[in-house]
Amino acid sequence: MDSNTTTTDQLPTTIEEVLAAQGYTQESFDEWCEGLEPDEVAYRQAKLISKTLNGETIMDMADTDQKKYFPWFWVNLDPEKPAGFGLSYFVYDCSRTGAGIGARLALKDPKTARHAGEHFPEVYERFFAGYPRP
Repeated sequence: MDSNTTTTDQLPTTIEEVLAAQGYTQESFDEWCEGLEPDEVAYRQAKLISKTLNGETIMDMADTDQKKYFPWFWVNLDPEKPAGFGLSYFVYDCSRTGAGIGARLALKDPKTARHAGEHFPEVYERFFAGYPRP
């Protein structure tokens, strides 16, 4: 198994585990994010998720030979949500040229992208939709 291949059984499955892996407590993370909009907090969480799940692998957008993966979601109408919709994890995708999402959110392989989408949909939902709003 090469260094870019992931076994997901030891990856974090909660945001608390991701924060701990990056040296944060929930309290210190909340202090760092004080005053930010919900989507900005979720962006910070998503970056930490990617950094944690990628481990030692550094995603280099200048390296066009390095595949980069992202979780993809279905958008579901949901009147219970403030924005009127929610996300359901669907699949991962690979980007080889150009990207709508930068290297900070790229994941190193399909298993890692699937893991992120299955275990952290609420983070991506807040990042994309920007809610809940006060």
